[in-house]
Amino acid sequence: MSKLPSRNPSSGYIKPEEGVGYVIASDNGAIRTIITAHGFNLDPADFSDLTLPALVFSDEMGHTHEISIDSKNMLLIDEEPMVDLDAYYTKKDVDNMLNLTAPNGNKFKVTVSNDGTLHTGKI
Repeated sequence: MSKLPSRNPSSGYIKPEEGVGYVIASDNGAIRTIITAHGFNLDPADFSDLTLPALVFSDEMGHTHEISIDSKNMLLIDEEPMVDLDAYYTKKDVDNMLNLTAPNGNKFKVTVSNDGTLHTGKI
């Protein structure tokens, strides 16, 4: 069963316009060019209602596979848990760490506890 919803925007639609390319025609009558021979013209607002409940890929045999993340922060492939994402650092975690590189190229993270004790760990 796919987690991908059918996408039905609540406002506007994309349509071809002769001599222009494709335009977004909004319910309020505004028209904005989105695709021309020169490329795509997207605005951040074009993605305001975008959610990614899953990604679907096709392998070389044409079989589709779905990748998603469940509420327990597990990466799923075809509904099977594969990776516990809590075992990895987030960008926020990394930003709060001091990372150092030893002369031999090994990388270490340095953190500090509330009492000021320094801790290191190999990355």
